[in-house]
Amino acid sequence: MDFCTANAGSIAHFSRRQRAAFTAEREDWIARGIDRFDEPDLPNALPEDALPPGARSVASPVPGSVWQVLKAPGETVALGEPLLILESMKMEVRVPAPATGRLITLTAVPGAVVRAGQRLGVIQPE
Repeated sequence: MDFCTANAGSIAHFSRRQRAAFTAEREDWIARGIDRFDEPDLPNALPEDALPPGARSVASPVPGSVWQVLKAPGETVALGEPLLILESMKMEVRVPAPATGRLITLTAVPGAVVRAGQRLGVIQPE
């Protein structure tokens, strides 16, 4: 006799208890309003259509928090030069300039939480 056949009764009993516990937990989540996640609006985010002609968006490559801001609006930056450092999952992630030019805006501030793909600044190529 194989293991599953020999233990079919206890396996079925466990499966029923597991499904009931999961259902009860999901119902509790719904009752407490934690069964979904609504991402908050970001007050400093610029709409994509607000880019000046020819400008390049500096996007966050990962979700995380802004740890250090290395450059300021008005500064000239080179392609690949680090603009800021994010902390994501205990790792430092450098955000490089996507183009050589002048950093015209930088909405990221230390401690701010950012999403992957969120615009952190804008560079006007020169």
